[in-house]
Amino acid sequence: SDPPEDLNASAVSSRGFTLSWQKPVNTYSEEILGYLLQVKDGETCVVERQFKCSDCNGSYDVVKLQGLCSTGNIAVIHKTKDELKQPLQFDTNSLLLPDITYTSYVALINDVGLGHKANVSELTFEE
Repeated sequence: SDPPEDLNASAVSSRGFTLSWQKPVNTYSEEILGYLLQVKDGETCVVERQFKCSDCNGSYDVVKLQGLCSTGNIAVIHKTKDELKQPLQFDTNSLLLPDITYTSYVALINDVGLGHKANVSELTFEE
């Protein structure tokens, strides 16, 4: 799929920020099976969330997704098919450290796998 639209970091603090995005214009799939969100410090994974469809007809095999984090704060968040079509957000507050530039990536997951990633970099405040 195309990258998610309008990826944005807001409400920045010393310990995090809120990420928001919207579904891509072209998903090249009947269903949005989920999103992969990663926050990295350089190449190091700090936070990873899979937003996984809870009521879709299809599903994805996590083993086939390339580039998943092996370390960091990792979790799966279940969303309905309708929720995945709406603008989404995730709050990293209290998960990050002060005065570090983090790069956040979001990609749609469909029946083919991971789509193209959108990314945004944000510097957390000093304490």
